[in-house]
Amino acid sequence: MKITKQKLKQIIKEELSEAPRYDDPTAQLYADQTGQKLYTDLTDKQGAALAALEVAVNQCVEAGVTDADIMDTIESRTMS
Repeated sequence: MKITKQKLKQIIKEELSEAPRYDDPTAQLYADQTGQKLYTDLTDKQGAALAALEVAVNQCVEAGVTDADIMDTIESRTMS
């Protein structure tokens, strides 16, 4: 399936609008507990990458992949 550049930009914009932000209660709870803010001072590219990661994680969860397997995959990539 081909998509236009304009459609791709629209999809990314929609995904970014749904991505967690600092005003998200979960992010706020994390900030309150750790003193660190989530998703602050991100470039557009970083925000898009995190949004894509969140979509991928959600797809894994819906497919029945365990949290441990998801974390192992992420950690193996970040440890290299």
